[in-house]
Amino acid sequence: MQAQQLTLYVDGYFTSTWDATCFVALTEKQLEFATARALLRDGGVPAALRKATAIARVPALQHGEFWLTESLAIVEYL
Repeated sequence: MQAQQLTLYVDGYFTSTWDATCFVALTEKQLEFATARALLRDGGVPAALRKATAIARVPALQHGEFWLTESLAIVEYL
């Protein structure tokens, strides 16, 4: 059985403390993950993020078909 990919959607400018909180949690737990940039200030919300989440904001975590937003919820999930 293959583990499902973790993808962390973050602001493309890497200036958000909420994004950093999730990034640090993933790193500290030594989990393999990818990052995807969402250039929200430029109106660049990825279609997958807009379709799969209620608020279409970052940070957002995709774990297979499961999506989660809000940094504290993501950290608790991890």
